[in-house]
Amino acid sequence: MGGPETKILLIDRPRNQNIRDAFEAQLGIAGKIPETAKVIGRDEKVVKTVVGTLPPLSAVSYISLSTGLSVVSTGVAVRLLPVDKIEPEIPTVRDGRYNLRRPLLMLSKREPNPLVDAFTQFALSPAGQAIIAETYIPMPGK
Repeated sequence: MGGPETKILLIDRPRNQNIRDAFEAQLGIAGKIPETAKVIGRDEKVVKTVVGTLPPLSAVSYISLSTGLSVVSTGVAVRLLPVDKIEPEIPTVRDGRYNLRRPLLMLSKREPNPLVDAFTQFALSPAGQAIIAETYIPMPGK
């Protein structure tokens, strides 16, 4: 990983968080994270734990890209790790080169509903996509 030889503290996420399911499925590691991994729920606490881990230990975990980019941009001493030598950045996620990502899904009942339809139209509009972009990376329409 480019740093000094250290033991690594694995930080996992709770089983009830979607980020964990996506991470395990995409990397093919479901059931392979050791029980000794520390489990932390909130992204902010994950970042604080990674930053606060002192040698001879290092720490590694997974968080949403928006959180990771935010903490890096404010000078927090963490590194976002590349996958297959592709850096985790908005353009590389958007164009599919950085493929460790998960979709944001909207679900509704099958029956038509004017309120649901209006919300869906708003979410897909430029104004709705701007709100989504505050936390997530909007993907090009298909």
